[in-house]
Amino acid sequence: MKEHNGSFLLLLLTLYVSSLRAQAPGYLGKHTPIRIECSFFPALSPAIFQNEPLRLNVRSAVSAEHVINRMISAGGSIGYFSVQSPYSYNGTWGDIRNSGLTLAGYLTVYAFHRRGNMAPLGPFSRWELISTRYQLRDLSRRFYPDMRSHLGSRSELILALTLGEQRIFRDHLVWSYGIQLGWVLNAGKINGTEEEVYLYALSVQRLRGYFALNAHCAVGILLF
Repeated sequence: MKEHNGSFLLLLLTLYVSSLRAQAPGYLGKHTPIRIECSFFPALSPAIFQNEPLRLNVRSAVSAEHVINRMISAGGSIGYFSVQSPYSYNGTWGDIRNSGLTLAGYLTVYAFHRRGNMAPLGPFSRWELISTRYQLRDLSRRFYPDMRSHLGSRSELILALTLGEQRIFRDHLVWSYGIQLGWVLNAGKINGTEEEVYLYALSVQRLRGYFALNAHCAVGILLF
């Protein structure tokens, strides 16, 4: 009788371990969160060093990711940004605006800090490569004598790291929060006239402050 009981317990243990190994990644079999994201932080540098009014840097995006295994997911996003900065060049002064779309691809690694955590749930670190094509516009129309508004366009790459936590509510609603750090790579060489070099150097400097540090939050739904 004891031998039969031991065999039965061994069978149950084997089935339990097999079920753990066969468990699909994701939360309740769902693998794909789709979210609306927002990144924001006060524009401290212009307010401190250039006596500008304190403004809020805001960037929005729509993202989707797919869980690859219990710890890792891959995704992408499309977003929009608009940021202003003052200029002062050869006796002229005014404000320019940088605005454009962002396209990003990323990998997210979820940490097992709590029992039962599984991607896409729990603390995470997200490594992201962001590409943007933005337009420069002279809001004051004083930079050039012909009072043109369009000052050109430029592309940049940004490397970003987001540290945060994602939670799931009622099995299908997701929300996350964290801190995002970013760096404008500025891989392209600036060629052109002195005016163009000045404008693009100014825009890169502003974008570096814009992407450097942001609070990050998102809400969405968990699908599939």
